[in-house]
Amino acid sequence: MYDKVTQLEIELTSKCNAACPQCSRNYYGGITWPTLPIVDLPFTLIKEKLGDAIKNIDHVRLCGTYGEPCLHPEFLHIVKWILENSSASITINTNGSLRKPEWWKQLAEILSSRGKVYFGIDGLKDTHHLYRRRTSFKKIISNAQAFNQAGGTSVWSFLIFEHNQHQINQARELSKQYGFTDFAVKTTSRFLNKAHRLLDKQPVYNRNNKIVYWISPTTHDSYVNNGYSTIKNVDSDYLEYLKTVSISCVAKKIGLVTVSAEGFVVPCGWLQDRFYGYEVENVGTDRQQLFDTINKNGGMKSIDLNYTDFNDIINGPVFQAIEHSWKSANRLERCANQCGNHNNLTVSAIKDLQRTWDGKNHVV
Repeated sequence: MYDKVTQLEIELTSKCNAACPQCSRNYYGGITWPTLPIVDLPFTLIKEKLGDAIKNIDHVRLCGTYGEPCLHPEFLHIVKWILENSSASITINTNGSLRKPEWWKQLAEILSSRGKVYFGIDGLKDTHHLYRRRTSFKKIISNAQAFNQAGGTSVWSFLIFEHNQHQINQARELSKQYGFTDFAVKTTSRFLNKAHRLLDKQPVYNRNNKIVYWISPTTHDSYVNNGYSTIKNVDSDYLEYLKTVSISCVAKKIGLVTVSAEGFVVPCGWLQDRFYGYEVENVGTDRQQLFDTINKNGGMKSIDLNYTDFNDIINGPVFQAIEHSWKSANRLERCANQCGNHNNLTVSAIKDLQRTWDGKNHVV
């Protein structure tokens, strides 16, 4: 599948202090989904199984499909180790609402000119918490300012919804006052049900399994994910339609491989997020299709760093089977939906963020 792996996305932990309603780790912002393992990726495993790969990597992204990377107890040590054992640049995606300002100052000093932090701040003090539930806008800004004042390179990453779309320009101006290096908007690709039909709103639950409010996609045409238009206009069975599209894998194009907090290695986070979650396990068919592919080609141990070496995984039968599926009638539904030529939801979601990439500094 890969001529060369140039980028690693590592989920250091599945723990998270937030409860975002469109994240697979919880039930629409309420309870943490019970099948999700709450684990940290051991630093010893990283050094043992990724040590050789790190030496040849251009870029490492510390991000979470299910977790908040900065919650890993050895986070700063891991960042130092990556920088000392490679020439890679690092990006960190965080909600920023944890640790103390002194910790963020230390991170800025460690990263120096080789790292960038993307703070997910989705609105201002009156709206941010509607999506980034259980986080504090005040604390995030305090931490971000400490990072910025210590010389850190940072981006205010603003995920757009109807409830915050009126604040984009104000947030952009505030980002300059707070010392952010850049400001970028991101469009969501998650207002879809499991039949891949568009939703005009989604519920937000509390820990008692009660709906407390609803969130809706932006109504500004310029901020709507471009892929939605194709989905909206498909009159036939959408799952049958997905079998006809050509797939241009973003992960393969940029040489990206993703490592989960449990140690599983997959091409991207869009496949990893099929592992756990209400929408995934109880409704969707794409999860079963992915797991069938894995089980027919060596099983979960064959993509698990606890049992299989990194190079054997990326050159192994599971990765080959995933790629071979793209040209068959049985192509992976998840791949077709996210990287199919019909809409390319992945690229559409990050089109403004691409401005903030510099040289080797890529995110997906």
